[in-house]
Amino acid sequence: MFRKIESIFTSGVLYKGLFLVLAFGSTILFGAEDCRSCHQEIQSSCKLTCADCHVSSKAPDQIQPADHPKIIANPSKEEYWQEKCLSCHAKEIEQFKNSLHYSLSGVIAQTRFLWGKTDNPLSENQPSEWKNLKHLSMSGTHSTAKLVDRLLAQKCMACHFESDGRNQASRRKRAAGCASCHIPLDQKSGKPLFGHKMQRTVADKTCLTCHSGNRVGADYYGYFEHDYHNDYQTPYGRKAEFASFQHRLEPDIHQVAGMQCMDCHSKKEVMGGKKIASFEGQNSALSCSECHGGFRKKTKRAQAEHVPQFDRTLIPHKEFHQNVSCAACHSGWSYQDYGLHLFYDQSNHYEQWGEYVWQDDIEITRLLQEQLKREPELRETARSTNKLSAVTLPGAWYK
Repeated sequence: MFRKIESIFTSGVLYKGLFLVLAFGSTILFGAEDCRSCHQEIQSSCKLTCADCHVSSKAPDQIQPADHPKIIANPSKEEYWQEKCLSCHAKEIEQFKNSLHYSLSGVIAQTRFLWGKTDNPLSENQPSEWKNLKHLSMSGTHSTAKLVDRLLAQKCMACHFESDGRNQASRRKRAAGCASCHIPLDQKSGKPLFGHKMQRTVADKTCLTCHSGNRVGADYYGYFEHDYHNDYQTPYGRKAEFASFQHRLEPDIHQVAGMQCMDCHSKKEVMGGKKIASFEGQNSALSCSECHGGFRKKTKRAQAEHVPQFDRTLIPHKEFHQNVSCAACHSGWSYQDYGLHLFYDQSNHYEQWGEYVWQDDIEITRLLQEQLKREPELRETARSTNKLSAVTLPGAWYK
């Protein structure tokens, strides 16, 4: 297995992809090629060695062969940025920390406000507040403050970039960290589509691993959830693609024309800029008038000659409609999905949810499917994971 050693780690420094590890008092030498002798299925398409990214002193203790170095499975997670990413991507990381994809601050702060934990929906818009949810304790108190954070950690944070979604349902599989967007996974096998090479351009299928269900994003493709009751699910063996079954309605005209999400959503909007974003809409997004013109603006974009332009001779485009948004008339349909109800339950009385197995949450679906197969006296009490830490917490949230 071992090849001729030309240079090694000294004082923790890597030379030419070879490294030194200590195991049970023995010094063992590895070449970067040696990983392939066991991990033949892994295909790297970058110029870095395996050790460059995956060998770390911060690697958690785990059972490994005596001759195996301490490795980290996903070096793109936030806890490894300082060691692995910052030297080359300092600007991108600094800006990303200002983005909503990093903080989800609007979701956290506004949900706490609606539950009465805070008096101001913007009072806790701190970029790293999600880390407090990651380390949420297992205290059994049912105070509002504890319950709302349980809700955030056990349900809402499933779409945070630090939440590992590799075990999610079909078309929801994604890794955590930077890889959540930049290393797309095959939605059947869960394996990287392009090896270890980070993709600069994010494809729509990757966006849909979070932006699905009755939220912004799925409507672009015409997806709308069925009601959760079993009577409304699609029969004849069809599988749910987003942890619930979907109606296929009219997609957005821009999607039909072949436009991707990133054609309109800029890097600054998605990855963050110089200012911290506290809620959706603070970072400027591309408006209809940028390409089509409008009451107050004529487009200067290069593609203006290729797209329909705002026509002031049309009755709907007269001045009395100047305060009406374009979408008010031009949307084919929109979500009218009011009245979200959430139920928190720590018991083992799953029979009351037997007709509501598909809930846009594959963990809840699997919990119900598994427990309902058992005799009532053998059923375990409900538990679900903290989506940020993967630690199991008491109770489950039903919709």
